[in-house]
Amino acid sequence: ISQLMIPQILVVLLPKVLEDVYWVAIYVYYGLIGFILWVSFLIALFRKINKSLFLLSASSKGISIVAISLILASIPLNFLNQAFETRIFSFYLWLFCGIALSMARQALRVSVLVKLK
Repeated sequence: ISQLMIPQILVVLLPKVLEDVYWVAIYVYYGLIGFILWVSFLIALFRKINKSLFLLSASSKGISIVAISLILASIPLNFLNQAFETRIFSFYLWLFCGIALSMARQALRVSVLVKLK
């Protein structure tokens, strides 16, 4: 496993995450439609923030990179549990995603105004 360049923390946590029954509980709590809606929301959020990286200035890209990193880090760590139940993680996830989307909207407005002129 170490030859694949996987960070050590994921090597330690991944077997514990996969044996957790929370992945089965996701379907029981939210159903298949709720699970698909939640995953599609996260994918849309990821794509929007990722697309905004090209519009942002160098100083603003850091916040978007943190938001993308938090979204990606939440997937192997029971992403529904982390996003809703763990207060510390969910605070930073929604804070950085909100700031990144706000900056993306502002950068998009500026780019549209520049094109119109």
